Formats: sequence, structure tokens, C-alpha cells
Amino acid sequence: MLKQPYLFDDFHIKFLRRKPASEQAKLAAKLREFHSKSFDQLEAIFGCFMDTKALKPSESGSFSRRRCFSLRNTFWMFLKQSLSADHSCRAALQEFQATMAERNLPIPTSCTGAYAKARQKLPLELIEAQLTHTMYLADEQNEDTEGFEKHRVITVDGTGFSMPDTEANQKEWPQPSGQNEGCGFPVLKLVGAFYLNSGVLMDYAISDLHSHELRTFRSMKNSFKSGDILLGDRAYCSFADMGLYKLEGIDSVLRLHQARSFSRSGKCIKRHSKNDQVFRWTKPKARPKSFGPEEWDRVPETLDIREIRITCKDRAGQKSEVIIASTLTDAEAYPAQRIAELYLKRWAVETRFSELKTTMEMDVLRCKTPMMIRKELAMAFLGYNCLRLMIWEIAKATNRKIISFSFSWVLGTVRHCVPRFAMTGHKDLKRQVRELYAILSDRTLLQRPGRSEPRVKKRRGKNFKFLTKSRSQMRECLHRNRYTATTC
Repeated sequence: MLKQPYLFDDFHIKFLRRKPASEQAKLAAKLREFHSKSFDQLEAIFGCFMDTKALKPSESGSFSRRRCFSLRNTFWMFLKQSLSADHSCRAALQEFQATMAERNLPIPTSCTGAYAKARQKLPLELIEAQLTHTMYLADEQNEDTEGFEKHRVITVDGTGFSMPDTEANQKEWPQPSGQNEGCGFPVLKLVGAFYLNSGVLMDYAISDLHSHELRTFRSMKNSFKSGDILLGDRAYCSFADMGLYKLEGIDSVLRLHQARSFSRSGKCIKRHSKNDQVFRWTKPKARPKSFGPEEWDRVPETLDIREIRITCKDRAGQKSEVIIASTLTDAEAYPAQRIAELYLKRWAVETRFSELKTTMEMDVLRCKTPMMIRKELAMAFLGYNCLRLMIWEIAKATNRKIISFSFSWVLGTVRHCVPRFAMTGHKDLKRQVRELYAILSDRTLLQRPGRSEPRVKKRRGKNFKFLTKSRSQMRECLHRNRYTATTC
């Protein structure tokens, strides 16, 4: 047998005698490719609004091993779950199984336990860091707001979220005191601050139902900076808070508190018109319980407040008198008409909460522990901010106002387009994203000022009794026409 030439020894050893790759090695190569491109259809849309480097697997600890539910996959699955119409873990897992089958990879089990454990291991700090990143991006949006282009106008208000009735949730956020034991659900109070221009959530704070909105809002004071304008209702019209904000260079445009009345809240020091006057408020003698001695000493002794009286329509369509209290005392720089128009835009914060709780269906949360409730809220806010930033980019590209875009239309379009992106190749994603933006820019929201839509339901519900006792103490008659529920 002829001996091989000397020059081809390395070639023969490396290539001609190399063993074929095993099935385990092929699967490992597929998993490496899967982890590098998984859920890129959603990342192609929202990746520019986040810090994707933070989603890399850690060297040790949780999410350090190459598994199906890695840090990156779990994060994008959780985000997609918060934006979907069906917020269940089962629907998120079914879509993940379809993605694995489409890429010829091992399909995970239909049990949601592994995905639920992966969500529990997902750090809350990671979600909050991504949410903070979207807030920083929104801070760059300095758009003219009725002559207030030099200021960030931030609307603030509070709302409540219900959740499953578990012992842990009840301990953290007790149910309303008027409900019987076993008949109510835990409710948390959330105070949110939104940018008036873009509608992006700037910051939020959580407390129980028995805490006042103003006390919860005080934990967010570090998010504001000098030059901001706080826009809120009468619950935030407090002398101490307005005085401390003024020391930091933060102005306020609020509705006058119901305990005060026009022209009787202080000494008049300047009169611009009959319905536009500047009064000097004095510091209360009694220190509120929510203020410490050192913080109370920082409150100024006097504060100049400009009170503007306007007439507008209430929810019932009736004309009512509204008194605005503001620290913008310069009538030349800030005319009364512009301040009144700015305050009337305060209702935008109610629209933001409606988009979160009604459009995104987050009015009733679904997790059963306080930590997962916080993660669910943070992830929902992250998806909301990404959609709002997308609207801002489209409005800037088409030279249109943000108010001309429908949030429900944008959310619905993203819900229907993202599953289609998974069927296309990686090379077509950029083209698909451009087409998505073109679809979103084609829709214009009609502006109908003065339109009244009563909050009533036309379709009747089923004739079931309400739960007035715990379920173990209730008995029911199952007859269809004579349904009753009584106690034992």
C-alpha cells in the first residue's frame, strides 16, 4: 500500500479522518443559534428602546446555563405576554412552542411550571432598569406644549389595581375595609407620573389602599428636576409640598384644594384681573404627621400662589367653576389663558390609565405573590413605554402630533404583526419593521372635542347574586329561573 505524501499528512488527519458530529453536538449548535436570535421579531421592534446588553446570560447563578428559558428568552416572553390579548402563561408557552417547532428544535413540555419558575428567577431590578432606560429616552422629547417649551410638563394622578385573593397579597395590600372577609380582593394604590407630550410613564410608586395619594407621591420627588411643571388635581394642592417643590425650582399647576376658597386663602399681593390674582399663603402652625421635624423646617414660611378662576364643563356636561392654584406668578410669561388650557389637559393622565387598565387589560392583575405583582406591573409599564416611544418616532417622522395616533390601533397592529415576523427569515426583519411603521402612520385618530360618551353598559349581564359570605358558607339553588344564594 502506497504511503501518503508528507505534505498531505495534516489534511488527511484533520478532514479525511474526522468523525461526524454527534446528535448532541448538532443540538448544541442549534441551541447556540437559537439563543443568539430567539425572539428577534420582538427585539427588532423594541430593541432600540432598551439596553439589550443587560440581557446576556450571567457567568454564574440563575440563567447561567444554556437552556430554553434563558434570561433573554424569559424576558421577551414576559414582555410579549404583557402585550398580548391573552395574558395567560399557557398562551405565552404555546407561542414559544410554535417558535421552537418552526426552527426544528426540541419542543418544551406543555406544563407551564418551567416558565413560571423562570419568571420568578427574573430579577425585578433588570425590568426596572429597562423601564428607567425608556424614561431616559422619553426625557429627550422636548416638544412645545402651549408656550411651555422650556419646561417638562408632568401629569400625576393615582389609581387602583385589583389582584387574586391570596394570603400573601392580602397581607401586602389589604382589601377595602367595607368588604366582608372572604368576599373582597386585594387592591394596591399606584401613583403614576406621565410626560404630557409623549404620554410615557416617567415614574410610579406603589402603596396600600389606605395610604393617601400625596404621601405615596412624595417618594417620587427625586425623579423631578428644576424647571419641571407639576400638573395635578386638588389632592396634590398642599402648602408644604408646593413650597418644597418651589425650593427645588419645580412649579405647580393644580386645582385649588376644597378646604380653600378663592380670595380667602391668603393676603392678595397682586391683582392681574378679577379672576386672576396672586395671594400670599402662610405656613400652617401644626406640623403634619407625614412630615418629620427636619423636613418641616425646610418648608418656607410664606408662598406666593396665583389663583385663576375659570368656567368649564364637568363630566355631566354642566358648567362648573374651577379655581387653579399655580406657582407661575408671572402673568406676562405665563398668561392666564395658557395656564387654563394647560390645566384642562390634566385629563390626559386619566386617558393614560385607561390605556393601561382597559386597552392593555391590566385592571385586574394575575400573579399570586407581591414580588410577581411588582414584576407584572413593571413589565406592563415597560411595554406601554415602548409603544409610546414608537408613536413618538412615527409622529416625528411624519411631522404629525402625537395626539393624532390611536394607542389601541398601535397595540392591535403590533399584536397581529409580531407573530407574522416569526415566520420570516432574519434578513427580512428590517423590511417588516419598516412596513409596520408604514401601517401605523397610515391611521389618523379623529379629534371630536366636546364629545360625550356615558359610562354605561348596553348589554345586560347574567342574573347572578353577589358573594356576601365566604364560599364555604354559601349555598345556592341551581334552578335556572329561581337562582338564589343564601347562607348556611
